[in-house]
Amino acid sequence: MWLAFSHLVNPEFIEIHGCILWERKYNRDRFEEWWQHLDGNVYAIENTLNRFVVADVVPCEESPENDSALADIADAIAGSWEHVLARTFPDRAFKVHVLSTDDGPTIVFHQACG
Repeated sequence: MWLAFSHLVNPEFIEIHGCILWERKYNRDRFEEWWQHLDGNVYAIENTLNRFVVADVVPCEESPENDSALADIADAIAGSWEHVLARTFPDRAFKVHVLSTDDGPTIVFHQACG
């Protein structure tokens, strides 16, 4: 459990065709499919593939308290990812967001444009 946690807060990121991707979720065929579908638009590809729904790994009943806890966990992970991305790719800028979705807090990241 602790090893899984460490990989979540200190993940590996890889670069494929100029896209920075979360290595854990990278699948070559899926990437190539999105690369073709989105005409190589790096921002759109990253924004599509680099998503993490916190509730997928932190199962809990729906309640205001648990929703708040999931949001806090998402914020902590997002902050960690910002640091790892900056350390791994110091010449690039990134945006890491926590979105409120129907599935609960969802972390998404992409390279900052311009």
